[in-house]
Amino acid sequence: MIQRFLLLLSLVWLFVTPDRLYAQQGGNDRANQIFQSVSQTLKKNSFIGNTLFNDAFSGKLFQLYLNSLDKEHLIFLQTDIDYLKKYALSLDDELNEGTPQFYTEVLKRYKTRVDEFEHNCQVILKEPFNLTNVETIDLKTLSQNYPTNGAAQKSKLGKYLKYEVLKTMKMLQKDANTDIVQLQKQARTLVSEKYANSCAKIKRGLSTDDFLSAYLKQVCLTVDPHTNYNSSKEVAVANARVRGKLCGVGMQLEEKNGYFSVASLIKDGTALLSGKIKNGDVLVAIQEPGAAVENIGGWELWDVIKHITGEEDSEVILFFNDAKGEKFPVTLKRKEIKNSAVAVRSFIIEKEDYKTGYIVIPQFDVQVTSDLQGELLTLMKNGVDGVVIDLRSNPGGRQDEVVRCAGLFIPKGPIAQNVYKGVPKPEVMDDQDPTMYYKGPLAILVSERSASASELFSSCLQDYNRAIIIGLPTLGKGTSYMSYPVSVEGASDEEIRNNKYGRLNITGSKYYRITGASVQLTGVIPDVIVPDYREMPQIRERQRPCALQADTVTAANFSYYNFGYDIPKAKEILNAQVKKDPQFVAIQKAKIRLQKQQAKPIPLSWKKFLAYEKETANLTSEAERISILKNKLIVEIPTNAQQGFRMPGEEEDEEEKAKLNQRWQEYLSKDTQLNLAVKAIKLMQ
Repeated sequence: MIQRFLLLLSLVWLFVTPDRLYAQQGGNDRANQIFQSVSQTLKKNSFIGNTLFNDAFSGKLFQLYLNSLDKEHLIFLQTDIDYLKKYALSLDDELNEGTPQFYTEVLKRYKTRVDEFEHNCQVILKEPFNLTNVETIDLKTLSQNYPTNGAAQKSKLGKYLKYEVLKTMKMLQKDANTDIVQLQKQARTLVSEKYANSCAKIKRGLSTDDFLSAYLKQVCLTVDPHTNYNSSKEVAVANARVRGKLCGVGMQLEEKNGYFSVASLIKDGTALLSGKIKNGDVLVAIQEPGAAVENIGGWELWDVIKHITGEEDSEVILFFNDAKGEKFPVTLKRKEIKNSAVAVRSFIIEKEDYKTGYIVIPQFDVQVTSDLQGELLTLMKNGVDGVVIDLRSNPGGRQDEVVRCAGLFIPKGPIAQNVYKGVPKPEVMDDQDPTMYYKGPLAILVSERSASASELFSSCLQDYNRAIIIGLPTLGKGTSYMSYPVSVEGASDEEIRNNKYGRLNITGSKYYRITGASVQLTGVIPDVIVPDYREMPQIRERQRPCALQADTVTAANFSYYNFGYDIPKAKEILNAQVKKDPQFVAIQKAKIRLQKQQAKPIPLSWKKFLAYEKETANLTSEAERISILKNKLIVEIPTNAQQGFRMPGEEEDEEEKAKLNQRWQEYLSKDTQLNLAVKAIKLMQ
């Protein structure tokens, strides 16, 4: 599915020119200087401004920060929260005055509680669980309350660890005849190791500086979901991802129940060239030469990626367990990895007597306009009757590239509007080129993962009545950020350039449609909404804590052009079809059944747990089966492909490109939403 191809892409948001951030003079130490710099610059440059830090902000920060340290409420006790509540309405004072105390008080208690948590995990997991008693766990309500005392904490933790053991047992089970006693013993050992590693990772982050960094991250996220503080290494990885390149080892991982196995090895990557690593091997630890070995059980995938990637030609030692459970190390050099998944590519969909061009834009990177022009030229030379542009899972990208890309489809005029902090009049972003590069019928596919720049692109062409939008309501991120390297007193220019003290990304503007409506929170509502069992409404902007609100500005001065395509007719027919078509009705019903199943409390007896998991898997498989197009589309690779602009050495490897194209062809041939877009192209004429 398309999400799988694009899963490795990180969210890339709209950005503008960076500036420089300095600490206020007089800080007693480096940590306080960083704290002062961040708090002052948030007040000065955030979209909310000088009134940012108040009692309401303090209350939200208090709750969200403690939740970030203990998501399931398994570590802190209610007595800890009661003690810390004296800070609940004073965190704004610390941020305004630059004298942090709260996070150090949290650190003192957190250190103690993590030690207790680790000890309790070890004690609980030493003894076998009763896997026959009637007991359930509701993950949705688990974090509603903190344990009142140590006994209540152990009871809650015991139930959660039992759930973790059951998940691991299912992963380890080879067949129905597996000895359950031995299986549980193996699972308890693995879960114990996982939580020991997780606690060790937490403890490595309990230095005052590291704990401050984590606190500053939550301060930023309490401003809005896209204001963020990043460490030096996080900045390096993010910059590489914006360019679609990474210095890594050429290995893709997949996470399952907290364990990371090798999903595939990339051609010419050092992991494949080593000859020692195979698909299915489980990554268990990472080591930088000369440093301590870091076990990764319980880590997030993002943390694992950050540790594997690094400077080109630097070495990293990876430890794996093979299929027999035997551990082995491999020393690898990091090399630049060309990520073919971020390339714009095109195909031709043949149905009846129509040829429809299909173009996927994974993200709006630095060369997307050139690539899009090349693919459009290829499709036009192949005589397509219309074009579908796929922005599903497109996380955004560069604002200037969006303006140029949208301009390829209209004569000229405004594309979007930006309102910057402190500037009441919107800045209109215009396409000044009167040339329409592509004049034919156009449809755009979107999903709840279409964000930021992709929302700007699709909303513009929707407002001009230039394209029909098909899919799911988009994410609803209508903001852009400015980037500030963090500085401290006495920092050199080189240290600042290299982000030695990290970097702040601060939401500094909101963008609006040419009609004056905001994309923020609302997103782009498709002309034709299509049910999808994979939809995840919880990720949309309106579900995020501290999201900025929607508003409106004056409409830009733009003209409606007569493009000659009957979009209202296509919308009417397709909406009626989605409402009545047996397949779409079945998809909606399957989606509701799966959601109800996932909302149920999870049984904690072995047999009932297996039955629950089997039912969930069956419902998922049934939803996937129902969603597959019955009469497959014919998907061809266009002839006379036009190569977009590439810097020397950036060309795609032909063998890897062929493999990726084949996977795309197989996926697209069964895509019900694409089939609907192909019908739209025909109906518009």
